[in-house]
Amino acid sequence: MTMKNERFPVDLRIVGSVLVLSVLVAAATGVLVRQSNAEPSAAAPASSQTLEKFVLFNEKPVMNRTEVGEPGPSHGEIISWGATFSEKRGGAVLGRCDGTQIVTHTLEQNADITHRMTTVEFDWENSDDSLVVAGSHPYPSDSLHSKTTISRAVIGGTGRFIGARGEIVSTPLPSGEYQHEITLVK
Repeated sequence: MTMKNERFPVDLRIVGSVLVLSVLVAAATGVLVRQSNAEPSAAAPASSQTLEKFVLFNEKPVMNRTEVGEPGPSHGEIISWGATFSEKRGGAVLGRCDGTQIVTHTLEQNADITHRMTTVEFDWENSDDSLVVAGSHPYPSDSLHSKTTISRAVIGGTGRFIGARGEIVSTPLPSGEYQHEITLVK
């Protein structure tokens, strides 16, 4: 069944599939992030675990918004984006990061904010290496980009990152690029 509005045709089967995926990712993220009652910043790996830390930068992403229902931010709206990434700003391209966001909550009392469930994959070129990141974050309703730092869970990976878990802290830069500080628990 396809629901059409004046701007975009939307196949409700695709929207349903994406929403189911988001619920599964949200459940996995909640399990990985909330393992204790301690404050998230106070959590430390067990003594037998080590941390691997590195930083990536992605170019300004190309973004696309697919509205569902009335024009403007609404529950179920899908935002997709993609960009190349490197180890330093303007450095040699290592691969692509591609993401999807689904508006999961709009605050009626504060129409300036929407919450978006996001899934991102960092995919290294010419290898099987990838990292998968997920989490929810408030965004300005009038912008596709965040204006604040975002913390999300690393929920998996492939290649040298198989079984990865950890955290990514993404900071929007004035240029439209993003800096990602990645901490993996090994």
